Amino acid sequence: MEIRTLVSAGYNLWEGDCVTTSGIECVTIIWNGTGVEDIGGDWSHQGDGTEEAYAKYSGRNGLHVVKNSSFARFIGPYQLDVSDYTMLSMWVKPLEWTVGDEISVYFNVGYSLDLSAYMNTLSNEWQRVLVPLADFGLPNWGDPGATVGVKQLNLNSNGNIQYYTDDISLVIGTTVYESIPVCHPDMDAFETEPTEPRIDTKRGIHVRAFPPPNLEARRKYIP
Repeated sequence: MEIRTLVSAGYNLWEGDCVTTSGIECVTIIWNGTGVEDIGGDWSHQGDGTEEAYAKYSGRNGLHVVKNSSFARFIGPYQLDVSDYTMLSMWVKPLEWTVGDEISVYFNVGYSLDLSAYMNTLSNEWQRVLVPLADFGLPNWGDPGATVGVKQLNLNSNGNIQYYTDDISLVIGTTVYESIPVCHPDMDAFETEPTEPRIDTKRGIHVRAFPPPNLEARRKYIP
């Protein structure tokens, strides 16, 4: 028997001069350096990592985080309502990444996620890392009319990991799916079948939830 299922094929992001019907800009910068060319982003960097010109993706400065259990954090001046956003976006350039080591990414509420699940750790090139906010398990995220406040973003690495990061932001977009045939389906896989499509009236976008099969295995709850 052949069935067809949906798999994630990427994202459509709303960027540039974009404002939603609720008046929210489609991109909110968390941190992109503090040089004169690094406009936007009023969250302060604390903890490990040094701001360097050679570590930039764009603008004047980026963050160089060295290996051996580094903890970089970005703290906002106030609780930021992220209920209108759908993804955390950041540019990352891995320099060293030993197999088995990990960078945990998490806000001050919700789940801790393994960053390696969203990027190519074998590449030493700059890459855009997109993490759906739905994966973080933020309290009330996705509930109509709910306010979801966050104030701190953490990047906690263990072991031999060294990297640059820049242009950390919250963005609005939708997941793009493609239909593929499955000739011999594993019946256990139906646990991760997508939900019925719905229209998110709050954001005015088409949303279809499709949890990654290994999501429960890689996330931990942060009290």
